[in-house]
Amino acid sequence: PVSSIQHQDLLKAEQLTFTLSWLPNHS
Repeated sequence: PVSSIQHQDLLKAEQLTFTLSWLPNHS
């Protein structure tokens, strides 16, 4: 179902944001 796909996308986005938030950010 579409809702399931959207939910997976949301979880991926949250996980990615969380990962980037704790990763050392040296530009």
